[in-house]
Amino acid sequence: SFYDAYLQSLPLPEDMLGAAWRWSADVLDAQPSAELVAEAKALRQQIDEEFFILKAAGATQLASGTLLTQDIWDFGRALVKTRALDVGEGLALVPGIETANHDENALFEVFIDDDGQLGLTAGCAVLLVDRDVSASEEVYISYGDKDNYQLLLNYGFTL
Repeated sequence: SFYDAYLQSLPLPEDMLGAAWRWSADVLDAQPSAELVAEAKALRQQIDEEFFILKAAGATQLASGTLLTQDIWDFGRALVKTRALDVGEGLALVPGIETANHDENALFEVFIDDDGQLGLTAGCAVLLVDRDVSASEEVYISYGDKDNYQLLLNYGFTL
């Protein structure tokens, strides 16, 4: 399909276990921060409840014909939580841009070029940064004003 190359570039489920809400109960219970443990468990419960609502509504058949399981739901939620960008019209997974690393000082904007005025096809996502960059230079985006606690809870890393 049109999306095969992009789908092949996504991490595997076992590579998406870093965020605290995805940790096992044993790993969580060994953490020194009671606040982190409580928030991770609350987020885990919210995601479990979302899956339960879908399952209760009979909405577990994916377009591919695959049955939506808790593991697939968790993986999808992890992808969205760690990769989705606000493009001004809602959240979107934007190939290339969504893999940019975090820099809390990065100045950037992601938007949809609805009419193609930037020389691209209409409807393409555009990443606008505050400086010129070379073809091989890494570009950073900011995940927002988050401390290490929030970065670990949601993204699985600290600075």
